[in-house]
Amino acid sequence: MTVFAATHLAPWLTVVLASSLFVAMAWYWNKLADSAVPPVRRRIRRMSLVFALFGVFAAALGFGVIDPDARPLPYVIAWFAAGLALLSVIVLVLVDTFATFRMHQRDVAVMHRERNAALVRDLERRAAARRAAPGGEQGRESDA
Repeated sequence: MTVFAATHLAPWLTVVLASSLFVAMAWYWNKLADSAVPPVRRRIRRMSLVFALFGVFAAALGFGVIDPDARPLPYVIAWFAAGLALLSVIVLVLVDTFATFRMHQRDVAVMHRERNAALVRDLERRAAARRAAPGGEQGRESDA
């Protein structure tokens, strides 16, 4: 009996692919620390990276290490874990989307408040300029 009998992919190929994904995930983890990503989104994205790491590991086991004919239960468990990790990443993407939407709503509300305050200041400045002008408010009723 060979160690890797009838897997879907050659074990060496699975290890190379999974390792390259692990390196990409580590790079993104470090990139998140250096960027201007808000802390809430950074935590969500890092949590999704952890779940993706487990998913890639489980998928690597299912693709290239566990023989489904020789060991069906570990094979099913590996693919169940990969699917569960994928589902977790999808849920975290939705959470990240809602967090982004809420942050955008707050930013828009702040912009509206600032714009409204600027408009009020501008109108008050114009009204003061009209009152200070010679002749005051005469002849300017249609200017409002």
